Amino acid sequence: PRGTAPAWEPMDARFYRLAYEPRVLELARALLGADCILHNAGVSLVGDGSLAAPVTAHQDQPLPTEHTQIWAGRVPPPSHPLALQAIWLLDDFEYENGATFVMPRTHHRAERLDAWLANGTDVVRSGLFPVAFATGAVGDVAFLLGTAWHGASSHVRARVEVGGRPRVGLLYEYAPSFVSPKHRYPPRTIARHVPEAERAIFPVLDVPEVLARDEAAAIA
Repeated sequence: PRGTAPAWEPMDARFYRLAYEPRVLELARALLGADCILHNAGVSLVGDGSLAAPVTAHQDQPLPTEHTQIWAGRVPPPSHPLALQAIWLLDDFEYENGATFVMPRTHHRAERLDAWLANGTDVVRSGLFPVAFATGAVGDVAFLLGTAWHGASSHVRARVEVGGRPRVGLLYEYAPSFVSPKHRYPPRTIARHVPEAERAIFPVLDVPEVLARDEAAAIA
């Protein structure tokens, strides 16, 4: 099956606990279905604007392409949600330090962002679309539909001084169950860190040698 172990494997149960926080999971299930999954998880990190590459406008939709078939069947219209991102703020998100920006209501547009980028249009600098910023304080959670056109404010202001450190958030992306996940987790890791009642959203690696390795480790 498609999906690999994430580049980082958290060893603290709190990182997993955020993925099934009741209020976050309630919203994900309302949008994506009661059997939705954690499609991927990682770190949302933007540099100080002078060192990091700009995070330009993009969409985070798990769509099949000519190279990747992540589900069988027709592709739904852009207005149909295929991904919900929950970003847990570990720093204050501000315009000056790379707060996530979103172009309101672009998740309702019939065309995808790629159609504009293929024409060489910088959808941010062109002024054709309004831009809003997801600013917030440490501990807040920002929600974003994957279809919405978004990026980071470092693309709007190329050089800023914010003390020479990036702004950081933890990103959890949820998808419907019919989407093959980007990340799968070792069963033994999930068993160690996640209560049985909460494991359904975590796709697991089911490659035979991984299961055999986990079983051998459990016996030892």
